Amino acid sequence: MVKIYMKIMTFILVLSFAAGSLSAQTKVACVGNSITEGWHGNPSYVPPLQNLLGTNYTVRNYGKSGATALKKGDVPYWTQGVFTQALKSNADIITIMLGTNDTKSKNWDSYGSEFKSDYAALIDTLQSANKNAQIFPVIPVPVFRDNYGIRNEILKLEIPIIEEIANEKGLTVIDANTPLLPFSSYFPDGVHPNAAGADTIASVLFRSIKTVTSVEARMIETPSLFSLCDNYPNPFNPSTKINFSLPYQTKVRINVYDILGRKVAELINGEKSAGTYEVNFEAENLSSGVYIYQLEYPGQVISKKMLLMK
Repeated sequence: MVKIYMKIMTFILVLSFAAGSLSAQTKVACVGNSITEGWHGNPSYVPPLQNLLGTNYTVRNYGKSGATALKKGDVPYWTQGVFTQALKSNADIITIMLGTNDTKSKNWDSYGSEFKSDYAALIDTLQSANKNAQIFPVIPVPVFRDNYGIRNEILKLEIPIIEEIANEKGLTVIDANTPLLPFSSYFPDGVHPNAAGADTIASVLFRSIKTVTSVEARMIETPSLFSLCDNYPNPFNPSTKINFSLPYQTKVRINVYDILGRKVAELINGEKSAGTYEVNFEAENLSSGVYIYQLEYPGQVISKKMLLMK
Protein backbone atom coordinates (compact mmCIF):
# COMPACT_ATOMS: atom_id res chain seq x y z
CA MET A 1 0.00 0.00 0.00
CA VAL A 2 2.83 2.36 0.83
CA LYS A 3 4.46 1.74 -2.58
CA ILE A 4 1.15 2.37 -4.37
CA TYR A 5 0.62 5.56 -2.37
CA MET A 6 4.13 6.80 -3.21
CA LYS A 7 3.61 6.09 -6.92
CA ILE A 8 0.32 8.01 -6.88
CA MET A 9 1.90 10.97 -5.11
CA THR A 10 4.84 10.96 -7.52
CA PHE A 11 2.44 10.94 -10.48
CA ILE A 12 0.48 13.86 -9.01
CA LEU A 13 3.67 15.83 -8.45
CA VAL A 14 4.79 15.24 -12.04
CA LEU A 15 1.42 16.40 -13.36
CA SER A 16 1.52 19.46 -11.12
CA PHE A 17 5.01 20.36 -12.29
CA ALA A 18 4.04 19.94 -15.94
CA ALA A 19 0.93 22.07 -15.51
CA GLY A 20 2.96 24.73 -13.75
CA SER A 21 5.53 24.75 -16.56
CA LEU A 22 2.83 25.15 -19.22
CA SER A 23 1.09 27.95 -17.35
CA ALA A 24 4.40 29.80 -16.98
CA GLN A 25 5.04 29.77 -20.72
CA THR A 26 4.63 32.97 -22.73
CA LYS A 27 1.95 32.45 -25.36
CA VAL A 28 2.58 33.96 -28.80
CA ALA A 29 -0.24 34.15 -31.38
CA CYS A 30 0.80 34.73 -35.01
CA VAL A 31 -2.08 36.26 -36.98
CA GLY A 32 -1.72 36.42 -40.75
CA ASN A 33 -2.37 35.01 -44.19
CA SER A 34 -0.71 32.25 -46.26
CA ILE A 35 2.74 33.65 -45.48
CA THR A 36 1.99 32.88 -41.83
CA GLU A 37 0.00 29.69 -42.40
CA GLY A 38 2.33 28.18 -45.01
CA TRP A 39 1.17 27.57 -48.57
CA HIS A 40 1.60 24.84 -51.21
CA GLY A 41 4.90 23.59 -49.88
CA ASN A 42 6.13 27.04 -48.86
CA PRO A 43 6.93 26.85 -45.15
CA SER A 44 5.54 29.00 -42.36
CA TYR A 45 7.84 31.16 -40.24
CA VAL A 46 6.02 30.00 -37.09
CA PRO A 47 8.05 26.79 -36.43
CA PRO A 48 11.45 28.54 -36.73
CA LEU A 49 10.13 31.34 -34.51
CA GLN A 50 9.23 28.71 -31.92
CA ASN A 51 12.75 27.28 -32.17
CA LEU A 52 14.32 30.70 -31.69
CA LEU A 53 12.14 31.69 -28.73
CA GLY A 54 12.69 28.35 -26.99
CA THR A 55 10.77 26.25 -24.53
CA ASN A 56 9.62 29.17 -22.37
CA TYR A 57 7.35 30.21 -25.23
CA THR A 58 4.44 28.55 -26.99
CA VAL A 59 3.97 29.91 -30.53
CA ARG A 60 0.66 29.23 -32.30
CA ASN A 61 -0.13 29.65 -35.99
CA TYR A 62 -3.36 31.56 -36.64
CA GLY A 63 -2.70 32.22 -40.31
CA LYS A 64 -5.32 31.81 -43.04
CA SER A 65 -4.47 31.66 -46.72
CA GLY A 66 -5.89 34.62 -48.68
CA ALA A 67 -6.96 36.49 -45.55
CA THR A 68 -7.46 40.26 -45.59
CA ALA A 69 -7.63 42.84 -42.83
CA LEU A 70 -10.49 44.42 -44.79
CA LYS A 71 -13.87 43.36 -43.46
CA LYS A 72 -15.28 43.42 -47.01
CA GLY A 73 -12.30 41.68 -48.59
CA ASP A 74 -12.72 38.45 -50.54
CA VAL A 75 -11.41 36.39 -47.58
CA PRO A 76 -11.90 38.56 -44.48
CA TYR A 77 -9.81 37.39 -41.53
CA TRP A 78 -12.78 38.48 -39.44
CA THR A 79 -14.92 35.55 -40.60
CA GLN A 80 -12.30 32.80 -40.37
CA GLY A 81 -12.19 30.10 -37.72
CA VAL A 82 -8.60 30.97 -36.87
CA PHE A 83 -9.75 34.46 -35.87
CA THR A 84 -12.11 32.94 -33.32
CA GLN A 85 -9.26 30.76 -32.06
CA ALA A 86 -6.94 33.78 -31.80
CA LEU A 87 -9.57 35.63 -29.77
CA LYS A 88 -9.68 32.71 -27.34
CA SER A 89 -5.92 32.13 -27.26
CA ASN A 90 -5.27 34.10 -24.06
CA ALA A 91 -2.05 35.21 -25.73
CA ASP A 92 0.67 37.27 -24.09
CA ILE A 93 2.05 38.43 -27.44
CA ILE A 94 0.19 38.82 -30.75
CA THR A 95 1.86 39.52 -34.09
CA ILE A 96 -0.32 40.67 -36.99
CA MET A 97 1.02 40.31 -40.52
CA LEU A 98 -1.88 41.18 -42.79
CA GLY A 99 -2.23 43.46 -45.78
CA THR A 100 -0.71 41.47 -48.63
CA ASN A 101 -4.03 40.16 -49.97
CA ASP A 102 -5.69 43.51 -49.36
CA THR A 103 -3.58 44.84 -52.27
CA LYS A 104 -5.60 42.86 -54.83
CA SER A 105 -7.68 45.07 -57.12
CA LYS A 106 -10.95 43.42 -56.05
CA ASN A 107 -10.14 44.36 -52.46
CA TRP A 108 -8.17 47.61 -52.49
CA ASP A 109 -9.84 49.35 -55.43
CA SER A 110 -13.26 48.97 -53.81
CA TYR A 111 -12.50 49.12 -50.10
CA GLY A 112 -8.98 50.51 -49.70
CA SER A 113 -10.35 53.61 -47.99
CA GLU A 114 -11.51 51.33 -45.16
CA PHE A 115 -8.14 49.63 -44.63
CA LYS A 116 -7.02 51.85 -41.77
CA SER A 117 -10.28 51.62 -39.81
CA ASP A 118 -10.56 47.85 -40.34
CA TYR A 119 -6.94 47.18 -39.40
CA ALA A 120 -7.26 49.34 -36.28
CA ALA A 121 -10.51 47.60 -35.35
CA LEU A 122 -8.79 44.22 -35.73
CA ILE A 123 -6.14 45.30 -33.22
CA ASP A 124 -8.82 46.58 -30.83
CA THR A 125 -10.82 43.35 -31.08
CA LEU A 126 -7.80 41.14 -30.43
CA GLN A 127 -6.73 43.40 -27.56
CA SER A 128 -10.19 43.32 -26.00
CA ALA A 129 -10.23 39.51 -26.05
CA ASN A 130 -6.62 39.20 -24.88
CA LYS A 131 -6.45 42.06 -22.40
CA ASN A 132 -2.85 41.52 -21.27
CA ALA A 133 -1.44 40.84 -24.72
CA GLN A 134 1.30 42.95 -26.25
CA ILE A 135 0.37 43.44 -29.91
CA PHE A 136 2.94 43.92 -32.66
CA PRO A 137 1.67 45.09 -36.07
CA VAL A 138 4.05 43.63 -38.66
CA ILE A 139 4.92 45.40 -41.92
CA PRO A 140 4.36 42.64 -44.54
CA VAL A 141 7.29 41.15 -46.41
CA PRO A 142 8.08 42.62 -49.85
CA VAL A 143 6.26 41.56 -53.00
CA PHE A 144 9.08 40.91 -55.47
CA ARG A 145 6.82 39.97 -58.36
CA ASP A 146 3.15 40.87 -58.71
CA ASN A 147 1.41 37.51 -58.56
CA TYR A 148 -2.02 36.14 -57.64
CA GLY A 149 -3.35 39.68 -58.08
CA ILE A 150 -1.10 40.94 -55.25
CA ARG A 151 0.45 44.34 -56.06
CA ASN A 152 3.63 45.75 -54.55
CA GLU A 153 2.69 49.33 -55.45
CA ILE A 154 -0.35 49.05 -53.15
CA LEU A 155 1.67 47.34 -50.42
CA LYS A 156 3.88 50.44 -50.35
CA LEU A 157 0.76 52.52 -49.70
CA GLU A 158 -0.24 50.28 -46.79
CA ILE A 159 3.08 50.56 -44.93
CA PRO A 160 2.67 54.17 -43.70
CA ILE A 161 -0.94 53.41 -42.78
CA ILE A 162 0.10 50.51 -40.54
CA GLU A 163 2.84 52.65 -39.00
CA GLU A 164 0.33 55.45 -38.37
CA ILE A 165 -2.08 53.05 -36.65
CA ALA A 166 0.71 51.69 -34.44
CA ASN A 167 1.84 55.20 -33.54
CA GLU A 168 -1.69 56.25 -32.61
CA LYS A 169 -2.09 53.19 -30.39
CA GLY A 170 1.40 53.32 -28.88
CA LEU A 171 2.39 49.95 -30.35
CA THR A 172 5.78 48.76 -31.59
CA VAL A 173 5.87 47.97 -35.31
CA ILE A 174 7.95 45.05 -36.54
CA ASP A 175 9.37 45.78 -39.99
CA ALA A 176 9.49 42.49 -41.91
CA ASN A 177 9.78 44.38 -45.20
CA THR A 178 13.06 46.31 -45.17
CA PRO A 179 15.30 43.47 -43.87
CA LEU A 180 13.99 41.15 -46.63
CA LEU A 181 14.49 43.56 -49.55
CA PRO A 182 17.96 42.18 -50.48
CA PHE A 183 16.66 38.59 -50.59
CA SER A 184 14.37 38.21 -53.61
CA SER A 185 15.75 34.69 -54.12
CA TYR A 186 14.03 33.69 -50.87
CA PHE A 187 10.64 34.23 -52.55
CA PRO A 188 10.42 31.87 -55.56
CA ASP A 189 6.94 33.01 -56.62
CA GLY A 190 7.59 36.62 -55.62
CA VAL A 191 5.23 36.42 -52.64
CA HIS A 192 5.75 33.34 -50.45
CA PRO A 193 9.03 32.59 -48.67
CA ASN A 194 11.05 29.42 -49.03
CA ALA A 195 12.75 27.88 -45.99
CA ALA A 196 15.49 30.54 -45.95
CA GLY A 197 12.86 33.27 -46.20
CA ALA A 198 10.77 31.77 -43.40
CA ASP A 199 13.88 31.55 -41.20
CA THR A 200 14.70 35.20 -41.93
CA ILE A 201 11.17 36.38 -41.11
CA ALA A 202 11.31 34.38 -37.88
CA SER A 203 14.64 36.03 -37.00
CA VAL A 204 13.19 39.51 -37.57
CA LEU A 205 10.20 38.77 -35.33
CA PHE A 206 12.39 37.10 -32.72
CA ARG A 207 14.77 40.06 -32.42
CA SER A 208 11.92 42.55 -32.06
CA ILE A 209 9.95 40.49 -29.56
CA LYS A 210 12.96 39.74 -27.39
CA THR A 211 14.30 43.30 -27.57
CA VAL A 212 11.02 44.94 -26.59
CA THR A 213 10.10 42.47 -23.85
CA SER A 214 13.60 42.50 -22.34
CA VAL A 215 13.67 46.30 -22.36
CA GLU A 216 10.31 46.42 -20.58
CA ALA A 217 11.59 43.98 -17.98
CA ARG A 218 14.65 46.14 -17.40
CA MET A 219 12.48 49.24 -16.99
CA ILE A 220 11.25 47.79 -13.69
CA GLU A 221 14.77 47.84 -12.23
CA THR A 222 17.21 50.70 -11.70
CA PRO A 223 20.13 50.15 -14.10
CA SER A 224 23.61 49.80 -12.64
CA LEU A 225 25.42 51.25 -15.69
CA PHE A 226 24.97 53.74 -18.51
CA SER A 227 24.04 51.82 -21.65
CA LEU A 228 22.93 52.46 -25.21
CA CYS A 229 21.14 49.58 -26.95
CA ASP A 230 21.12 48.64 -30.62
CA ASN A 231 18.24 50.37 -32.38
CA TYR A 232 15.36 48.29 -33.66
CA PRO A 233 14.47 47.63 -36.32
CA ASN A 234 17.83 47.88 -38.05
CA PRO A 235 17.98 48.37 -41.02
CA PHE A 236 14.94 50.66 -40.83
CA ASN A 237 12.65 52.86 -42.91
CA PRO A 238 11.63 55.47 -41.95
CA SER A 239 11.54 55.12 -38.15
CA THR A 240 13.40 53.17 -35.49
CA LYS A 241 13.52 53.00 -31.70
CA ILE A 242 16.54 53.61 -29.47
CA ASN A 243 16.73 52.44 -25.85
CA PHE A 244 19.16 53.69 -23.23
CA SER A 245 19.67 53.32 -19.48
CA LEU A 246 20.87 55.68 -16.75
CA PRO A 247 22.01 54.51 -13.29
CA TYR A 248 21.34 57.88 -11.67
CA GLN A 249 19.79 61.26 -12.44
CA THR A 250 21.92 63.33 -14.80
CA LYS A 251 21.87 65.52 -17.88
CA VAL A 252 21.99 63.56 -21.14
CA ARG A 253 21.86 64.17 -24.85
CA ILE A 254 21.11 61.82 -27.71
CA ASN A 255 22.12 63.12 -31.12
CA VAL A 256 22.18 61.52 -34.56
CA TYR A 257 24.96 62.24 -37.06
CA ASP A 258 25.52 61.33 -40.69
CA ILE A 259 28.63 59.50 -41.81
CA LEU A 260 30.42 62.86 -42.30
CA GLY A 261 29.83 63.85 -38.69
CA ARG A 262 27.07 66.39 -39.36
CA LYS A 263 24.31 66.43 -36.75
CA VAL A 264 20.98 65.56 -38.37
CA ALA A 265 18.78 65.21 -35.29
CA GLU A 266 18.68 65.93 -31.57
CA LEU A 267 16.45 63.40 -29.84
CA ILE A 268 17.04 64.26 -26.17
CA ASN A 269 18.72 67.15 -24.38
CA GLY A 270 17.96 67.51 -20.70
CA GLU A 271 17.90 66.11 -17.18
CA LYS A 272 16.70 62.52 -16.79
CA SER A 273 16.08 60.36 -13.71
CA ALA A 274 17.60 56.92 -13.28
CA GLY A 275 15.84 54.33 -15.42
CA THR A 276 15.52 52.83 -18.88
CA TYR A 277 14.09 54.92 -21.70
CA GLU A 278 12.96 54.53 -25.28
CA VAL A 279 13.07 57.26 -27.93
CA ASN A 280 11.77 57.17 -31.50
CA PHE A 281 13.88 58.43 -34.43
CA GLU A 282 12.06 59.54 -37.59
CA ALA A 283 14.16 59.71 -40.77
CA GLU A 284 11.56 60.54 -43.40
CA ASN A 285 13.58 63.49 -44.70
CA LEU A 286 16.96 61.76 -44.70
CA SER A 287 18.70 59.79 -47.43
CA SER A 288 19.61 56.12 -47.24
CA GLY A 289 22.89 55.38 -45.55
CA VAL A 290 24.73 54.74 -42.29
CA TYR A 291 24.00 57.05 -39.36
CA ILE A 292 25.64 57.30 -35.93
CA TYR A 293 23.66 57.90 -32.77
CA GLN A 294 25.33 58.93 -29.52
CA LEU A 295 24.40 58.98 -25.86
CA GLU A 296 26.30 61.82 -24.18
CA TYR A 297 26.49 62.24 -20.41
CA PRO A 298 29.04 64.05 -18.21
CA GLY A 299 32.51 62.88 -19.16
CA GLN A 300 31.49 60.12 -21.55
CA VAL A 301 29.99 59.33 -24.98
CA ILE A 302 28.57 56.00 -26.24
CA SER A 303 28.12 55.59 -30.00
CA LYS A 304 26.23 53.12 -32.18
CA LYS A 305 25.59 52.76 -35.91
CA MET A 306 22.30 52.22 -37.74
CA LEU A 307 21.34 51.76 -41.38
CA LEU A 308 18.52 53.64 -43.12
CA MET A 309 17.35 51.80 -46.26
CA LYS A 310 14.75 53.47 -48.47
